Amino acid sequence: MSLQTRNSTKDKQLRSTPDAAYNRAHILTRNAIERFNGSFKSKFRCCMRHRVLNYDPQKCAKIICF
Repeated sequence: MSLQTRNSTKDKQLRSTPDAAYNRAHILTRNAIERFNGSFKSKFRCCMRHRVLNYDPQKCAKIICF
């Protein structure tokens, strides 16, 4: 058995374990949450600095809604 075959067999076994399935699901979920948080923070940036509005309320509404 060559080294390449042995490594690919072990890799397939590792991917099919319940731990691997859990890790994969965790990675995908965390990635989605991090993307959402980034989007959320960029949308509400006008409200975040020192907890005061940096713009007038109408401008903040336009930034958040569009």
